This record gives sequence, structure tokens and C-alpha cells, in this order.
Amino acid sequence: MLEINILDFVLSLALSYLVGVGTGLTICCKYKEKFMGSSMTNTSSVDNIHQMEQIVHASAPPMPPPVNPSIKLTLE
Repeated sequence: MLEINILDFVLSLALSYLVGVGTGLTICCKYKEKFMGSSMTNTSSVDNIHQMEQIVHASAPPMPPPVNPSIKLTLE
């Protein structure tokens, strides 16, 4: 019968984790253009975001300046 101790179990889990992360990163790097193709090649979404920010800033009422009342404390 094959005896597996704790160290073997932990090492096999760590190796499986690293292989999984490496595979995920490899696939991500290989197909990066497909995953982010619309945002990398088309800048209309970025332009839309900037236009929405301008609309929000133009329609927002101006904020009043913060009030800093001076407080005097006297200790006896």
C-alpha cells in the first residue's frame, strides 16, 4: 500500500496550484487580443466614458467651499 505523508500532500497541492496558475496566465497572454480586443482596437468606449464624465461634471451643481470654524479650547 502506498503511504502518503503530509509533506507529499502539500507539495502535490502546491504543484497543482502553480501548474494551474501558469496555464491560466499562458492562455491569457496567448489570447489577450481576443479577450480585450474590443477595448484595445476600438477607442469609442473610451470616448464614451469621457463624454459621460463631461456630462456629469457639467450637470452637477458646484460644491460650496468647506467651512472650517475655529474652535477655541481653554483648559483650566
